[in-house]
Amino acid sequence: MNRFVVALLGIVIIVGNLGAVALLQAQPSAYKIEQVETWYAQAIADPSGAVASAWFFTIGLAAMVPFALAIVFDHDAPPSRLALTGAGSVAAGALLNAAGTLLPAVVVTYLAASPDVGHALLALTIDLDAAFNLLLGAGLLALSAAHARTWPRWLTGLGAIAGLASLPVAGQAFDDDFARLLVVSGPLWIAWILAVSIRSAKR
Repeated sequence: MNRFVVALLGIVIIVGNLGAVALLQAQPSAYKIEQVETWYAQAIADPSGAVASAWFFTIGLAAMVPFALAIVFDHDAPPSRLALTGAGSVAAGALLNAAGTLLPAVVVTYLAASPDVGHALLALTIDLDAAFNLLLGAGLLALSAAHARTWPRWLTGLGAIAGLASLPVAGQAFDDDFARLLVVSGPLWIAWILAVSIRSAKR
């Protein structure tokens, strides 16, 4: 894949995720398992924000699938099994999460009068997001280890730190305290995506 395409995918990932977060400012209870009922009420009160953020998240996550797979083939030598495993983990997590991030749009569009079903779908959204963070963390650790000799040390270090920070966020499916860790892990993996994108474009 053309390295500029890799860089472009990175931009889509970053804009998609940051745009979605910005659009959720009117829904502070979003993605918090202990506040699903409040999130439902906030989403119903802000349907345009819920729909727009859902699509921003989904587009950004969808772009993460080819991005993750492309970076392991961005070399002359065939990728190692560890690199393929890491890329596959990130891609699988992104696909799972992309399926869930559209659910809030479904809730506000079709389930405004069915709170019980709406609550269940929002809880499912959080569960899929938790799976994403688990797979993302494992994938970043594997990718960093696999490219220890071919990537700059600072880049593999950033990937490893972002991976370690993402793993505990998977606990968001059970406790809001884990969801709050996104304040740390989110900027770290976004910074890693940006760094990989810039490196690909320069090369």
